[in-house]
Amino acid sequence: MTETGRAWVLVFFILQVVWISVNGQVLQGEFTILEEFFTAVWPNSTYNATVSPCDWRPESFNCTTNGQITEITQNNLSMTLGELSNLTRLQTLDLSRNNFTGYPQSVGNLSRLSFLNLSSNDMNGPVLQDVVKLTRLKTLDLSHNKFSGNISNVFRDLQDLEYIDLSFNDFDGEVPISSLCNPQSIQSVNLSSNKFTGNFSTQPSDQCNELFRLDLSNNKLVGAIPPEIFQFFPKLSVLDLKMNNFSGPFSVTTGAQGQSLTEINLESNSFGGPFPQELLQLRNLLVLKLGKNSFTGTFNSSIVFPTTLQELDLHSNNLSGTIPPLSQIQSLRQLDLSSNAFTGDFPSNISLLLNLTRISLADNSFLSYSFPALDGLTNLEVLDLSGTNLSGTIPSSIVELNASLVALNLSRNSLEGEIPSVEISRLKKLAILDMSSNNLVGNISIPYVAGELNETLNLLNLSRNNLGGEIPPVMGTLIKLFVLDLSHNQLEGEIPRTMTDLTDLSQLDLSFNRLSGEIPLINQWLTFPNSSFLNNSGLCSKINLTGIPSCPRRAPSPSPSAVPLSALSTDDSSKKNLGLIVGLVTGLSVLLIVLLGLLIWCRVTMAVKPLVKDESPMTREIFSGPLFLQQEKDPAVWTKVSTRDPHTIPVVMFEKPLLKLTFADVLRATSNFSKELQIADGGYGPVYKATLADGTQLAIKVLLEVKFTDVRDAEARIEELTNMNHPNLVALVGYCLVGEDSLLIYDFMANGDLYRWLHELHDGNRNPEDWPGDTWESTDSSDVTLVPAENVFDWPTRHKIALGAARALAFLHHGCSPPVIHQDVKSRNVLLDDNFEAHLVDCGLAGIAKPHTPVMGGTVGYVPPEYGQSWQATPRGDVYSFGVVLMELVTGRKPTGLYFRDSYGGNLVGWVRFMAKEKKSNKLLDRRIARKVDEDHMLEVLRIARLCTAESPAKRPTMQQVVGLLRDCQP
Repeated sequence: MTETGRAWVLVFFILQVVWISVNGQVLQGEFTILEEFFTAVWPNSTYNATVSPCDWRPESFNCTTNGQITEITQNNLSMTLGELSNLTRLQTLDLSRNNFTGYPQSVGNLSRLSFLNLSSNDMNGPVLQDVVKLTRLKTLDLSHNKFSGNISNVFRDLQDLEYIDLSFNDFDGEVPISSLCNPQSIQSVNLSSNKFTGNFSTQPSDQCNELFRLDLSNNKLVGAIPPEIFQFFPKLSVLDLKMNNFSGPFSVTTGAQGQSLTEINLESNSFGGPFPQELLQLRNLLVLKLGKNSFTGTFNSSIVFPTTLQELDLHSNNLSGTIPPLSQIQSLRQLDLSSNAFTGDFPSNISLLLNLTRISLADNSFLSYSFPALDGLTNLEVLDLSGTNLSGTIPSSIVELNASLVALNLSRNSLEGEIPSVEISRLKKLAILDMSSNNLVGNISIPYVAGELNETLNLLNLSRNNLGGEIPPVMGTLIKLFVLDLSHNQLEGEIPRTMTDLTDLSQLDLSFNRLSGEIPLINQWLTFPNSSFLNNSGLCSKINLTGIPSCPRRAPSPSPSAVPLSALSTDDSSKKNLGLIVGLVTGLSVLLIVLLGLLIWCRVTMAVKPLVKDESPMTREIFSGPLFLQQEKDPAVWTKVSTRDPHTIPVVMFEKPLLKLTFADVLRATSNFSKELQIADGGYGPVYKATLADGTQLAIKVLLEVKFTDVRDAEARIEELTNMNHPNLVALVGYCLVGEDSLLIYDFMANGDLYRWLHELHDGNRNPEDWPGDTWESTDSSDVTLVPAENVFDWPTRHKIALGAARALAFLHHGCSPPVIHQDVKSRNVLLDDNFEAHLVDCGLAGIAKPHTPVMGGTVGYVPPEYGQSWQATPRGDVYSFGVVLMELVTGRKPTGLYFRDSYGGNLVGWVRFMAKEKKSNKLLDRRIARKVDEDHMLEVLRIARLCTAESPAKRPTMQQVVGLLRDCQP
């Protein structure tokens, strides 16, 4: 090889080494940038900067053959976007559907980018000033963010742009049609749901030759639409201008340029003038929506709609005349001509449109007519013929619609006869049934309806008819019912108790009937206003409802001696035997009293004293006090030392009376009240977990702080508790009397108490001002233990717990007579079952514990301020304590602690008030769970908590009102 050849080889070798070195540094730089970026958004993952990202997450990246990144696509990220400017080869960046709060401010440096999708995040900022630098961009999607600003002249340099979606942002200013048309390649423009103003203005020279979709809906645009609009957009297929303030006639020039149109939506504007019949010349039109405008004109049989139409919506205009024949539109699926002034006959041959899924002809002035023949419309889902002068009876042929009908509205007509309940019950998907304001008669004949539609029916309105009879108990099987209106009828009898099982019911109206009996104020029925029951002369309420009389207290049943003698006999022969009858009754009464006294004496003797004469101090102590709970003693002494056999001490079970249990079974189930099985140490005594031989789990509460005068007093007071039956109360299933001690037996709640979930699965004593900022994210703080994600339930679960506990308290205050005051509402007394449903415990114990009740108002941190002066428990005191529980749910913080400074009042309530006054309520939210979508709901619950903890009891809402407020802000 010559010297020259050797020199060229050496040069080539040096250049190759330099290229490899430089290229390797570039790749290494890209990988390092990505490693830093994704370590921030995936903090629990690790990445190797020496390996191509396409090997990190192949589903998220595309790379060149030498490993340079050309595409990034990833979802479910959060935090703020970081630096990406060094990814100079990047062509596709898709970070849509994440939770980013900022955008990559160096995006303008990605000069090769052709696809940019940042949609469905929480971004804001001046993104457009960087976007204009992306001259190779073809697709830009910034929708569903918080970007703002003026977009005039932004896109004139993006000559390759084909797709723009800026919808659901805060952009403003005039719509720059000229600028949008400047990229001749533009095909789709979506600027909907912004704050654009001004007119729809174009220049004579403007033409978007490739544009097929233009969406300017839900803005603040005004003025008229130029008649030459379709000439500006010769290939336009979809035009959506709904929900603006456009006015004037929509008089447009159609011709060859408009034949590409398939969808026109002008709904909810102020267009007026004659109906634009020129639109009917568009022979490829599929969707025509002109509803909620002021178009006028008289229809007749000469009007011919395009046969291609699938949706025709002209509702809420001023159209009149006769509806033309529609049978030629065989493709029609949705027809809405409601709220116009059409007259004449019902549209003929409508039953021939076999593809119809929706018909709405409501609120027109048709001639009085009988129910139309709709037998063949087996695809129909919505039928609204309300206010159309229907008369006659409802035909049984309606059953032909059973395949798909979801909503049936026949209200405000002149229909007569009875409800065809059997036929309606065959409409298996029916969710909405409205037959109000007719002349229907007969009983409220819906047994079949209720039985068949219990999984689908959401709304039932039969008001303002002439229906009579009783409300059938089967109504309680409509478990999906949201709205029930039976008002203004002739209904009689009592409200079936089964209707309280309708736990999804949010609106109820039974007013203006002839109902009688007691209003069943339990569950969500506590939240219904008194207007739901007005003008029923026989109805009464146990709580104070304006306009509803109070139920009289039940008088005790008369004893035999109180029966008038005249009721025993009315003839002379009977009077001769009066003395004999009175003597027999008196003798039997005395005998029963003696036997009852003996029985009680035996039971007291058996329960209080040993059966033998062994009166050793140990034996007396066992049966006169809670020796078995003293940890220095062996619990087994109950069976080892005592001569009394535990098998002879019965356990009374309410729900399973045939389950024959004794105290010996309780000892076995609790391992002799082992300390390891103690699950709580309540204000009235400890609680133990018990497991019976058949696997049944129970909770045993030992009433150390509650003493009764004798067995009869204990039985009477404990059985009072059984009258408090509500789905959100912990059910009392039995009891056992052991000497002077009483054991209450409850259902076992598998998930323990709310306090444990909120506070005992983590620890922390930081200053409250530091909590939102770093308590839960900091990994180097010695005083904070981070909570595993699986241990923190989300906001919807917490809200469900709050609502359940509120319902329980509302039942105690408003559903019991006399009202029951809990006196110790706190998160430890809110127990959670397998499904995290809330159940309030210790209800009624304050009442039976007299005079040995705990400190009035319960636990420190939950005690209302007025208890320090009056020491008189009130329902509003319970409301205050419940407000503290709500604050715990929202903030995740204990009600008291050393971290509360004096400026906070030394407790959670003071801290919340202080932060609210400083307009820093957002910093109160528990950042472990506070997603953006939940923040408004959490702040609303915090507002309810502040109402509940008002200084003045008179300013606090009732628990009935609290339930309503919580229902209104469900996630």
